[in-house]
Amino acid sequence: MALAVDASTSRLPYLIYENDTVICQTSDGRMFFQAIARGDTIFEEQNKKLVKVTGGLFPDPVAPETGEGFALDGDNRHYADTNSAQTLKQTDIGELREQGVSGQEIIQKLVENSSTWKTKTEFSKQKYLKKKQKKYMPRVRFLRCTAESLCRTYRLKNPSKICNLREDSLGQMLVYGNVFAGGQVLVVDTCMGLVAGAIAERQGGSGSIICLYEGQQPAADILRRFNFGNVKADGLFGNKIPLSTDKRTLESIHYMPFKHIRMLEMNEEAFIEPAQLARDGMTQEERERLAAERAKSFTPEQQKRYADKKALRELTKLNRQKPATIRKRVREKSDSLIIAANFDPEKILMALLPYLDYSKPFVIYSEFLEPLTSTFATLQKMEAIIDLQLNETWTRENQILPGRTHPEMNMSACSGYLLSGIKISDIPPLGTSIIAQMSREDSGNFEPDKAPALKKQKAEETRQLPLKSQDTDMRRFLNDLESKRLALRCASTSSSSQQVGRVVVITSGKGGVGKTTVTASMGYGLAQRGFRTCLIDFDIGLRNLDLHLGCERRVIFDFIHVIEKNCRLNQALIKDKRLERLSLLAASQTRDKEALTVEGVEDVLDELKTQFDYILCDSPAGIESGARHAMYFADDAILVTNPEISSCRDSDKMIGFIASKSLRAEEGREPVKQRLLVNRYDANRVKNDDCLSVDDIEEMLGLPVYGVIPESAHVLTSSNMGQPVITAKNEHAAVAFEDAVARFLGEEREMKFLQPEPPKGLFTRFFS
Repeated sequence: MALAVDASTSRLPYLIYENDTVICQTSDGRMFFQAIARGDTIFEEQNKKLVKVTGGLFPDPVAPETGEGFALDGDNRHYADTNSAQTLKQTDIGELREQGVSGQEIIQKLVENSSTWKTKTEFSKQKYLKKKQKKYMPRVRFLRCTAESLCRTYRLKNPSKICNLREDSLGQMLVYGNVFAGGQVLVVDTCMGLVAGAIAERQGGSGSIICLYEGQQPAADILRRFNFGNVKADGLFGNKIPLSTDKRTLESIHYMPFKHIRMLEMNEEAFIEPAQLARDGMTQEERERLAAERAKSFTPEQQKRYADKKALRELTKLNRQKPATIRKRVREKSDSLIIAANFDPEKILMALLPYLDYSKPFVIYSEFLEPLTSTFATLQKMEAIIDLQLNETWTRENQILPGRTHPEMNMSACSGYLLSGIKISDIPPLGTSIIAQMSREDSGNFEPDKAPALKKQKAEETRQLPLKSQDTDMRRFLNDLESKRLALRCASTSSSSQQVGRVVVITSGKGGVGKTTVTASMGYGLAQRGFRTCLIDFDIGLRNLDLHLGCERRVIFDFIHVIEKNCRLNQALIKDKRLERLSLLAASQTRDKEALTVEGVEDVLDELKTQFDYILCDSPAGIESGARHAMYFADDAILVTNPEISSCRDSDKMIGFIASKSLRAEEGREPVKQRLLVNRYDANRVKNDDCLSVDDIEEMLGLPVYGVIPESAHVLTSSNMGQPVITAKNEHAAVAFEDAVARFLGEEREMKFLQPEPPKGLFTRFFS
């Protein structure tokens, strides 16, 4: 690379200018930063003069290797590592280096004095040369400071400074955030300015970047390493003076403290900038006069440094955007919102979403999964957000060389998680109203008519806010927001506590009778009739209910997470996309049934009873732990059986178990109301005496049959499509489920599909 001293014209990307920062990559794997200045030594080894390297490492790992194939002419089968193969001693090597012998000549001497060199394979020889070359022929490669190279360097040196961000995740953030030239981007960056610099690099100075920060000044040490228009080396960041006329990139980055968020919905004319007084009560003019008097006693060098700093401050005042101007930009709505911070992502996102324009994307990066799952659950319930994605990328480097292509053994296991989405409708700002979506996250039953008083109170507090209280930092502002959310949740919980839902267990004595199919269709039918319905999968470790509802990819938290208090109940509930009143609490796929506890299940059911009219529990077969917990708290029971003797005999045992082992039986209350539903009923087989009839089943079990579901090939199709059977219009099984729901609610319906259908004529069969 060439060193260009004059930076008065537009910068060329592949020239090194004075005062630039470059990344030095050594042949032994080290990487470090170096500021370029005339006359300085960048890298020095053994006080030897550096020479220009034209061929790279020997052998060159970058240059393509072509030619004829070769046969292996040696192997190491007889090689014994006795540390005696090298006859050249360390003292001899030291003498050669003192004589000024080059590293290449030393390596040649080592090869000549190695007794095993001729028996080595070609691969072993290259590996040996590369190892010795790192020691005796160090090389340095200059890398431009780009978003990719800076991210890789910091990930090797100190990854915690950039929140363990990897370069592939950084690139995905820019893609998901749709960063483009000319756009305005809202950024929350605690990665030392790496994310803000990557955005500025992509925009190329065309656009606007508004970075929000907490504290007295932004922490953006990495940003100055991008060489965006050459800058002087002295002074703090934010007070740099671009020496280049091409300084649009630096001018496109603006900073706003978090405490100014509450000012965005206020009248700018109401703000009066207070006079800046020192701690001793002096004004700015008095401080400058005293500083000038002290400067008279400085040495000439100190006076020059003082004059440079004073000029730097004056020019910074002229170039810096006023806070009111930056707030005006934020109010005009942004094209992207990117958050890569170690703060609570949900609170920051809710505070900034009102200032994101319609149909614009947002991206959140976190090195931990739990904060993003909580935010994901909140956003799922907001109608203003679509296209939610929670991703984790896995990247592995591969060595591609002739005969030596293999993945790297050491790699980064995780580079955090990305949550992205698109805002499509308006969200009220936090400064003047309460976000209904946030309250629904906590309560699930937010009623808008109960919020006007609280909205009015919040608006009055905002308008009458004294200037002194505006100096609170982000934590105080967000803690105040959290208290409002908790108040809304408590109010909503108390308003809905008067309604108590009923727990219905759907069980059987034998497996494979169709309990999950019945649970999905019964729950869907109840929700269709306007009842708030929740389905719980008690089959821990073998969940299937989410597949029948078509929401298997939306499961983040499960039943066990709620029991163990690892998440809130409303975070684990998955709302059906077809029916708003239908929700699912999925079972865990990785835990066993021993994770269920009586106290934990009781707490979950008690909370669900305040939010839903019916809680349908999909029980495992038999009387194991999951089934016992599902049946213990039941108010109603639906026993699913097939028209066969083994299934009916096992169901008979379950009838007695429910009658004696439930909580109602232990407390002496009204017994659990049990209903019998026959699934996979085939009237033609009954006519041929191949299976039991409804009368036979009622006589054997002593319970009346309240529903008969005929055998149907559409059941398998519906399960594979993630659709409850009841949604298939005009299908016999769907009609039977609709009748079963009606009878469950106390309606009178004729029992259908008990008689075989009359045979179809030739004409009907031909054209059907």
